[in-house]
Amino acid sequence: MATKKHLVLDHDVHLRLQRRKKDLGMPIKEIGNSILRVCLDKSIPLIEFLRDELVAMGKVTLDEYDAAIKQAMEMASRTYTTDDAFLPSGEEGDAICGSWTIQCLHNLNPDNIRIYCFSTHDMRKLMTPSHYHSQDMHALVLSGVVAFHLETDQHHLSVNSGLHIPAGRVHSKVPLTPDARMLVALVDPGTEDSAASKMLSRVRTT
Repeated sequence: MATKKHLVLDHDVHLRLQRRKKDLGMPIKEIGNSILRVCLDKSIPLIEFLRDELVAMGKVTLDEYDAAIKQAMEMASRTYTTDDAFLPSGEEGDAICGSWTIQCLHNLNPDNIRIYCFSTHDMRKLMTPSHYHSQDMHALVLSGVVAFHLETDQHHLSVNSGLHIPAGRVHSKVPLTPDARMLVALVDPGTEDSAASKMLSRVRTT
C-alpha cells in the first residue's frame, strides 16, 4: 500500500496555525482543512454564503449589504499602509518586500506613471503587506505564477495574464513559483488604460 503524502508547511504558516489552535481549541488538521476548503472552492466564496444567509433571514437587503461591504473596505483602506512604505523610488536601488525583489523602472513625475518590476526573492512565499495605492494599478505577469489577494477575492495569474486594481482597493501579492516575475504600472485615476498598456508593452519589450 502506497504511503500517503502529507503537505509540508512553511515555518511561518505552522506558527500561525499553532496560534489559531490555541485560540480556537481545535486540532491543526481541522483548522487547516477548513481553510483549504474555502480557498480551493472558489466557485462559491464563503462571503457569498454569508451574504445570502443574511438576506434570506431578512436581516439586510442586497443594497444594504453592498453598502456595508463598501464602507468596511473604505475603513480598511484608511487602516492599511500605502505603497510608500515599501516601493523604492529608484534612487536607492532595489527593495526587498516579503518574498519579492522590487526594482523601479520608471518614476518620472510628469508622466504620472510609475513602473516596477517584481521578481521572486525567495520561496518563503511571504506576501507584501496589505496596502493600497493612490493610483490605479495595472499588473502584467511575465513568467511564473503570482497570487493577488484583493479584498475578499483571490486571483492567480500566470504568464501573459494581467490585472487592474482601481485606486484605494486594499490588496497584497505573493510569488508562487521561483520564476515569478511581473511588471506593475501605477497610473493616475482617469488616465486612459491605453497609456498604461503602451508603457507596459514598451518596458516589456525593452
